Amino acid sequence: MHLLRLLPGGLPGRCHRRGPELRIRHRNARGAFLRQGQTSRQRRPLGGRDRPQPRTGRAVQVRKRTVGAWGLGAFEDDAALDWRDESFASTGVQAVIIALQAASKTSPDDYLEYVAGVEARAAAEVVAIAFGKPASGTSHDDINDVKPHVAEIRAIAGIRPLALKAMNRVSADNSEIAELWRENGPVEFDQAIADLINRLGGAE
Repeated sequence: MHLLRLLPGGLPGRCHRRGPELRIRHRNARGAFLRQGQTSRQRRPLGGRDRPQPRTGRAVQVRKRTVGAWGLGAFEDDAALDWRDESFASTGVQAVIIALQAASKTSPDDYLEYVAGVEARAAAEVVAIAFGKPASGTSHDDINDVKPHVAEIRAIAGIRPLALKAMNRVSADNSEIAELWRENGPVEFDQAIADLINRLGGAE
C-alpha cells in the first residue's frame, strides 16, 4: 500500500506500510529518496553505482538554480539538473548514451529507480533539442547547453530510437517517476512524455 504525502517545502514523499511498520521516505535536495532521519551520505548508491562526477582538471560551469526544484519539465527536477550540470557538462554525449541505455535496458519486471528515470528523460530531451525539436518553453540556456554537442549527437546511429525506447520504459509500469506523477498529476505527466516521444519521432 502506498500513501503519498507532502513534506515540508511541498515536496512529495511516500509512505510505505508493511504490516504494522510505517516507513516514511522523503526526497532530499538532490532528488533521491531517503528514509526519515537518513542523510544523503548514508543512502545506498542508486542503481548499484555512484553518481558520475565531473572529470578532474576540467572546470564545469554550473548555472544558478532554485534549490528543491520540482516541476513537470524535463529540467525542472534536482536530479535532472544534477545530471545536466555534472554528467552532461563534463562528459557530453557519453552521459546521454549512458542515461538512455540505463533506462531502456531495465527489464519490465525490474524497478526503474526515480533518478534513473529522470536522467533518461533529461537525456531524451537533449536528443530532441539536438534535432531541432525542443519542448515549448525550453529556455535559451538549455538550448545553448546542447549546441556544442549537436553534431556529435546527430552522428550517433540509432540515438533517436534509443531515446524513444527509454521514454517508453520511463512511462511504463515499475517506473518510480511514472508512479509518483500519476499519483499527483497523471494527465500532465502522460501528456509531457507523449509530447517528447512525438518530438523524437518527428525529428528530422
